[in-house]
Amino acid sequence: MSGGGRLGATTVRLRSHGLTFAGVALPDLTPPPEVRETQVRFTQTAGGHTGAPVPRAVSHPPFWQLTAPIAWSTITLTLNADGSSKAELAAASRFPRHYLYDDTGHLTHKSAVIRYKDWLRGGAYRDTPWGGGGEPVPVTAIKGPAERSLADAILVSGGYRQHDLPEGALLRERPIADTEVHLLLDGVLLIEIDQQPALEVGPGAIFDPATRSAYSKEHASVRARTQCRLAVLPRDLLDSRALLESAAEQASRLDAYIRNRDRR
Repeated sequence: MSGGGRLGATTVRLRSHGLTFAGVALPDLTPPPEVRETQVRFTQTAGGHTGAPVPRAVSHPPFWQLTAPIAWSTITLTLNADGSSKAELAAASRFPRHYLYDDTGHLTHKSAVIRYKDWLRGGAYRDTPWGGGGEPVPVTAIKGPAERSLADAILVSGGYRQHDLPEGALLRERPIADTEVHLLLDGVLLIEIDQQPALEVGPGAIFDPATRSAYSKEHASVRARTQCRLAVLPRDLLDSRALLESAAEQASRLDAYIRNRDRR
């Protein structure tokens, strides 16, 4: 494993003046690979203190800290005897958003949850891999091009209101009109088919009541697997063709799941 972590800098500006703080990288962690009969698994953790000092209250002695919090991510790569491989974002800090790219440079997965305040207040060294800690992070696959493009357009517009959905709650408990659209901003939503877990979706997922299929309305429900934050905006602010293309991608994923389920 010849690759290594990289840490950027943070520039703080006050009017026309700017001050740049370099990040302080911690040594990459590369434990020995896990060798099994038909596969070998490599793990690497990279990260460090972000650039600017952040005076803040924390949940552990001395209950006040000036040093910048630690951002980090842990990547695993599994090589199988049949020649296949799988890369995973296994664990990460609660902030910022973490992204995983394949060997061609294409984005494949991203962390679904960011908790900025928790990261600031609880970022003790012992909670990181360097201190023996670290925790898995919810990760979701990247959406199709139509849904990604539409989600970007919604975020850029800024013309939406927001609301929260508690963990375990159904999306229908936050009803919206057929003239409105939901966009998941943060968290993981679980799509259930006939009350059975089916698919998970993360930030960027779009829910448009007007384009739901009859099957979806009859058999599918959406439940918050984590605490979620959603945006709601009028449907007429969006391109109708883009909404239909996004709905077609979603229907294709649902159809693929149903076909695979019926083959079992």
